[in-house]
Amino acid sequence: MNRRARPGTDAPDPPDRSSAAPSSPSASLTAPIAAHTLGRFVTNIAIRFVYSFLPVLARGLGTSVGTLGIVLSARDLTGLTSPLVGRHVDRGHTRGWLLGALGATAVASLVCTVGGLWGFAIGQLVIGAAAATFVVANTTWIGHRVPFRQRGRAIAVVELSWAVALLAGVPVLGLLIDGWGPVAGWGWRSPFLAVALASVAAMVVVARVLPVESPPAPQPGAPSAPATDGAGPPPERPERTWPLVGGVALMAFGMQQAMVIHAAWLEDEIGLSVAGLGVVAFVLGGFELVGSGANALASDRIGKRRSALAGIFPLIVVLAVLPLLPTIPWMAVAALGCGVLLFEFSFVATLPLLTELDPAAPARALGRALAVMTVARAIGTVVATTAYELSGITGPAVIGAFMTALAAACFVAGVREPAS
Repeated sequence: MNRRARPGTDAPDPPDRSSAAPSSPSASLTAPIAAHTLGRFVTNIAIRFVYSFLPVLARGLGTSVGTLGIVLSARDLTGLTSPLVGRHVDRGHTRGWLLGALGATAVASLVCTVGGLWGFAIGQLVIGAAAATFVVANTTWIGHRVPFRQRGRAIAVVELSWAVALLAGVPVLGLLIDGWGPVAGWGWRSPFLAVALASVAAMVVVARVLPVESPPAPQPGAPSAPATDGAGPPPERPERTWPLVGGVALMAFGMQQAMVIHAAWLEDEIGLSVAGLGVVAFVLGGFELVGSGANALASDRIGKRRSALAGIFPLIVVLAVLPLLPTIPWMAVAALGCGVLLFEFSFVATLPLLTELDPAAPARALGRALAVMTVARAIGTVVATTAYELSGITGPAVIGAFMTALAAACFVAGVREPAS
């Protein structure tokens, strides 16, 4: 099995590769990458906008913000479905999984508007699972078609959609709630209708742009079977997998310490108003965009492992100094923004590395890694809120810096850059 067929070779396609897929990321991949980016943009909006309008949704559903918070916590845990999804994606037809995820997002968005709180909860759970499915299928698709030496930019371009969803998508949905929603009688339901329509539009684009895949090729007879051309990395091994997966999970745990309690910190100790917190959310989205964009320019040139470390080491310092900052709003926001930028830069750099964990089953390996990160974030949320209640910003900052330092140790000691 050759996951990185080179021009002029006749090596067989990987299990999920379209027979018409190009062997290098030339202009022929521009439209497919754009289609992936559009699909991720829609699923990211479906995930992110709910946080921005929790009070509005709570009033519309006749419940409390706390109750909706529980629903969204359960939605986050749907990331644990990633290993199961990855197992099936490895059997082929990533295009079908992408379309299925978008279709599920469209239907689930409409379900959120009916049936009261139960309908909202069911819809959100499906949206969470659909978003996780799209990430696994989309990243696997790119891993099958883009050579590793150029994969960082392709994945980073798609990951820009995470920040753009907050910067552009969420404000538009806010205008719908305030403007068109009351006129049409949809009110708080109008964003869900917009997401459903956008999901259908993205389905049309993905169906038209992505090629229909050929039937999956037979899997290697033994788990240790090497790639047919000898160029790909060997199948998954624990000594290769856990330093990378563990490092990414520790990094996510560390950053969660700052992100979960940043609003409470800015309000309690820095003195920002609710309106000010809204501006901060927009600013942090801008830092996310810069982080992903910088990675798109740098990671393929300097290497994915080096890019990850280039963000992790200064992130340790940023987290550690948060308690030492004076109570000046712009300094606190700037520090948080730098942390978001560095984390985004490092995290996006790790995604191409995760696609190389197991050439025989890349989607399954990626799914397991995403599941581990889901658990790390869930535990990190509990730790962050508890530590903040006990010690203010000091506890989460120290824990975050320590866990990020452990992540750096994992990358230095156990992560190696695969051959391009």
